[in-house]
Amino acid sequence: MVRYILTAKLMIGRVILGLILILCCAREPASGSEANTAGADFFTNGALHTFEIQLSKQNYQALQNKPREYVPATVKASGRTYTNVGVHLKGVATFRPIDDQPSLTLNFSKYVRNQRFHGLRKVHLNNGKEDPTLLCEALSAEVFEKAGLPTARVTHGRVQLQGRNLGPYVVIEGFTPEFLGRYFKKTDGNLYDGGFRLEITNRLERLLGKSPQNWSDLNNLAAAAAIPDLEKRWQELSIHLDADSFARYLAMQVLISNWDGYALYRNNYRIYHDPTSDRLYFIAHGMDQTFSRATAPAMPRRWDGLVAQAFMETAQGRELYQRQLKLLFAKTYDAPSLTQHASDMSARLRPLIAERGQDAEAIYDQNVTLLRARIERRGQFLERQLWNR
Repeated sequence: MVRYILTAKLMIGRVILGLILILCCAREPASGSEANTAGADFFTNGALHTFEIQLSKQNYQALQNKPREYVPATVKASGRTYTNVGVHLKGVATFRPIDDQPSLTLNFSKYVRNQRFHGLRKVHLNNGKEDPTLLCEALSAEVFEKAGLPTARVTHGRVQLQGRNLGPYVVIEGFTPEFLGRYFKKTDGNLYDGGFRLEITNRLERLLGKSPQNWSDLNNLAAAAAIPDLEKRWQELSIHLDADSFARYLAMQVLISNWDGYALYRNNYRIYHDPTSDRLYFIAHGMDQTFSRATAPAMPRRWDGLVAQAFMETAQGRELYQRQLKLLFAKTYDAPSLTQHASDMSARLRPLIAERGQDAEAIYDQNVTLLRARIERRGQFLERQLWNR
């Protein structure tokens, strides 16, 4: 009898241990293999996916009243129906109400923990109101990826909401553990949202992270940026900031003339605190205003972001930036390749644009032509500036 009791207790113990392990594993960040495979087919297969979003009357009204709060919806995409998908409206300049043509976030795991869309927890659907070509985000992501910087992947699709055809949208990868896992060994560090025109001295929203929410990592960086002695400032900045990555980040913002990013406008950025290196990394976001100023100087007269200012005031920061600027221009800014990619993507989108009528199609073609011309002029201008030709 004693033996049976001990055996039963052992079995119960194993079951409890197994449950604990399952719960622990469910909370583990994405592994490297999951991060590498999540979304790989979706962003590379060249298809124009359709997202059919259906909300109950109650949840539709909820988004009318509180547009930035999640509500559950049913989403049909890629031949599959997903239920209880978290949906909310997004954007600042691109914000439109739910009964117009809203930009949306789809969070597939908001209410169903393990639910994924092509391995992805979250995607953003941008209406392109700031970019009539719908191409700048994808082109910018292409060159940032070549620069070896953390970059959300981009594709295009059609959105239908409550049966209404909203037309073509820009589809962007969400900032999730899977995204971080493509670039960092650990994905449980703090990930901050820069918000609209906010500085690192503000209480930025923390999107992810296990560390105490006391903003000490950002406070340490801000304190380093404020040190008057430039040599000491550089030493402290190098402790809290990955200097090489930040120099590349600044250089790429300038190369693609992204006036709406952290460097030049203190906007549209994320910051990740990498637990492995214990340093902060700036991540580009919202790159729909790029390639707009073909003759923007390679050495801006003014940097808007606090860290950008502090970094570029040091001799070491300027030297690193200037070196990366030339290296990355040669490595990433291939104007013929970029303009060809613009033509290829616009050809895929044109049938959706044509549904709005011949005038809409003609205007779209004109905007694409102008974008291609700005990309070419930007390349020519930078070559003259960087090599004094």
